[in-house]
Parts: sequence; C-alpha cells; structure tokens
Amino acid sequence: MKPMPKRLILQMFTNDKWNLTDEQLAQIQEMARLSIEWEGGTLVDFLVDRGPPKRDPAAHPCLMRIAQGEADGVAIMQFPLFRGRGRKKSADVLASQLEGPLVVLTAADLAARGLLPSGVVPIRALVDVAHRAAELRTDGYSLGDIARVLDSDGFSPVYGPSGNARSVARLLRQHATVRLGSTESGTLNC
Repeated sequence: MKPMPKRLILQMFTNDKWNLTDEQLAQIQEMARLSIEWEGGTLVDFLVDRGPPKRDPAAHPCLMRIAQGEADGVAIMQFPLFRGRGRKKSADVLASQLEGPLVVLTAADLAARGLLPSGVVPIRALVDVAHRAAELRTDGYSLGDIARVLDSDGFSPVYGPSGNARSVARLLRQHATVRLGSTESGTLNC
C-alpha cells in the first residue's frame, strides 16, 4: 500500500438532489480531517462539487492547486457512497477516476493520468526561491550575486530571466510578505 500524501485535498462529488446541509458538510470535513491526521497528513481543503461534469482538468480547483504545489494529492469521493458495479462512469475528468467509494491519488498519479494542468508555475517553488533569495540578501549578497546563486540552484525558470538582478529585486519585492504554513481549510462549492 502506498503512503498517503502529506498535504491532501478532499474532493467530494454530489448533486443538489441530496441537499446536504452546512452542518452535514462540516461533519464530513471533520471526519476526513481526523482520518488524514491519523495517517500523518494534513487536510489542505475540502471541496464540494455539485456542478455539471468538467472535461478539462484546469476547470477543477483542486487539480490547479495541486499543479501549483499547494497540495500533494487528492482524495476523491462520491456522495452518496455507491456499492457494487451498477454505477455509471462519470463524464467528469476527475470523478471518472473513482473505482470505489474513495480514491486517493498523489500528484504523481495525477500527472501520469494526464490530469494535472500544464504550464502552471508551482506556488511552492516560488515560495522556496523567494525564501532562498531573502536568506542570501540577509547574508549580504548583492542582487546580481543572488541571481547567479539562484541560477546555479536551478531556480531561473521559476523567478525570471537567468542572471537578472532586476528579476531578483522584483521577486524580493513581490514575496516580501510570503508566509509559510498550511492553507486554512474551508468549503468551496463549485
């Protein structure tokens, strides 16, 4: 059995026919949070999708967030839970991955299935490069020296043109207030 991703988004598919209350959704979210923490992970967010099927991975906020580095995987579930083989395959690109009542997919699994939107700059990578640049600046490095160090560390595609002191200055300005930590959990109705 593969390990659960450390930072997980729970994506629940349902429809208005089930008329789940905010209290019921909060109970589902809390049970999920406790289960994920029991496994050593963190529930990054709980998303409820009541909308029509999405055929483009970029239309799913959870997939965009994973592509941006905000989470390491997704747990997908259908409400109500289904049993047996009588379930019709969903037209939704993400819901169609359900092979049982709950499926956990890592970012690598999603990428292998072609479900991560391409061309998205990972937020986590921007946070990492911003912190590295800030550390170097605190240590007395010039903007040009920081650019060269970042380039040698392989960060140039993330922050801008290679060896460019202006790109480093912009990066430091834009990310001066970057805070590390987990995203607050909440519910997003799609």
